[in-house]
Amino acid sequence: MMETLKEALPPKELSEFVLSSELESKIKLIDESIFPDKPLDVRLDKDTESGAEASHHFDESDSDNGKEHFYTVWGKGVQDKLGGKDNSKKEVLRIALHEVRHRVQHDLNVQMLNINDLKQFMVENPKTLLETYFSSPDYRDFINYATSKSDNDFDAMVVENIAMKLLRGNYSDENIKKITNDIVKQPADVILDYLKKLGN
Repeated sequence: MMETLKEALPPKELSEFVLSSELESKIKLIDESIFPDKPLDVRLDKDTESGAEASHHFDESDSDNGKEHFYTVWGKGVQDKLGGKDNSKKEVLRIALHEVRHRVQHDLNVQMLNINDLKQFMVENPKTLLETYFSSPDYRDFINYATSKSDNDFDAMVVENIAMKLLRGNYSDENIKKITNDIVKQPADVILDYLKKLGN
């Protein structure tokens, strides 16, 4: 099938298809790991111009999370943001973790991380690897950017960032599922306890 696509699609559309399919696959993997009994559909929108690569969609008035609860992968947004990047598979995983964290916020009503939760790791003289990571200038720049977002996006950005760090470059399905359940599924206090144990 992939050979047929390579012949049929121009390079830009092929890249969009591959990246969108990869993002759809990763969202499904992470979502099914946390919600095995009620995974959501992932819909691919190839035509809409979007500034986003993906979104978690729900209708506040639909209390049983029926038809209007799903993920969307925006093909044009994926191509615009990730097309041509060397690390696109890593970025696809980052986006998937972020969007599923939004579902966790909504469906599990978890306590979200905030800037005050992280201040304990941001120190002038870091002594542990954990403190060194959270206290680095790059991480401070990231946090400054994240705090300009909504509370839900701040939490999703920080959780996605922590999960990516803990994956340690091992993007096997099994490792993704483990970190998903250890971090992405958890409320803020459990994530912080997990990080403290790692830091000791």
